[in-house]
Amino acid sequence: AVRDRLQRIRDGVKGDKAIVDVEYGSVGGYKVKPAGLPSTFFVKFSLQKLSPMRLLCECSEVSACEALFYTHLAAECREVTPTPRCFYVDFNEVSGEFCLMSELMPFGEGTGEGAILPLKHRVRDPPSLAEQRRFVVAGASLNAAFWGESALERGCLRFDATHARAWTIMQALSWLGLHHSTRKTLKGRPIPNSNGYVTWSPPPELVGKEGALIRDMPGIMTSLCEETNMTAFGHNDIVTDNAYFVRAGVFGIGAPSAGRLSVMGLLELDVKSFGLFDWQQSSVNSIGQEWAWNFHWLPPEYLTKHEDELINLLIATYRDRGVTVSKRDFLRHYVLGCAQMFVFGGGGLQPLMGKLHAKGLLRDFAPDDERCRDGSLDGAELELVVGAEMTRRTFTNVCNIMQRHGFVEEWRRWRKERNMPEL
Repeated sequence: AVRDRLQRIRDGVKGDKAIVDVEYGSVGGYKVKPAGLPSTFFVKFSLQKLSPMRLLCECSEVSACEALFYTHLAAECREVTPTPRCFYVDFNEVSGEFCLMSELMPFGEGTGEGAILPLKHRVRDPPSLAEQRRFVVAGASLNAAFWGESALERGCLRFDATHARAWTIMQALSWLGLHHSTRKTLKGRPIPNSNGYVTWSPPPELVGKEGALIRDMPGIMTSLCEETNMTAFGHNDIVTDNAYFVRAGVFGIGAPSAGRLSVMGLLELDVKSFGLFDWQQSSVNSIGQEWAWNFHWLPPEYLTKHEDELINLLIATYRDRGVTVSKRDFLRHYVLGCAQMFVFGGGGLQPLMGKLHAKGLLRDFAPDDERCRDGSLDGAELELVVGAEMTRRTFTNVCNIMQRHGFVEEWRRWRKERNMPEL
């Protein structure tokens, strides 16, 4: 027998999810559980009716990416970065139907050694420097293990191949709103907000050139993927709500004394290991674009403070794994890779702010607004405010990265190398 717990899994936007309990059959009157198989499974599938989110999944090949990862690379990746065991995965290239059955991660259900800590959310929960350092070392180690085209040769996909159709949709949406967001307006009018929601400042030279960047964005992203010496297989979405942390035995033999506690806090002390799940964006990509994406979910002030340390750790980890990457080349890919997020995030701000305004939520909406986590909202309204905060962060971070690392200069250089007209 198979029983669906009918448990609502709120977070996550790509596909439907379920937790199922399995009762195995009997032999000679005795129940038999096959060796190695659990009695509870996590199931993710894409069988739902056509919807905007289903279209997003179809246009960015997320089902194919996850199925190909578990089919071709997961066994070797576990030696670098643990991931939940997969018992079944398949997708249909024609219909887009997809199904994954994996082990269930029991978040927050235990307190002893080996227990999985509670799942954190990328917006509702504050980041930890210890977490980010672990993410960098693990993600860079994964990159180094499958550098260049080695993962393509095993059957995985390249980032630009998975996103070609999605970029067309991003371009269309951004034509309608990006120029308003760069000018800090809501559809051309002052944003009705008194609580400082507008925290983004695009490079001044970009204002008025939004159309040119929208047109160039797919070419920029594809060109980064074509530099094989700067590409690698990666998870491409390393954030706290795609990670699980395993508790260590803090009070066992060898536990640090109180005088030796690290300023990095409990996570550094109390976590034995961690792993990643949700491999729907895994692909061969520009390492700079991947890490710009991974970092741009962080609170903007936090990223500004820690960005240089994290990038230096990333490059040092590559070096320790036998891959040489110059900081200059990394930052070139890092800043140019922001083109996609700038186009999509800036365009997406307009409908988000419009919906907030229509519901009377925009006027006093603040950065890192408490309503994202205090339980005062639920359902569609909670989803809306979390999305609005998420997009504020991401667009603010992208603008800051572009300012810090000279996006406009790199864009001009990119166009000149292709004999394109000056901006």
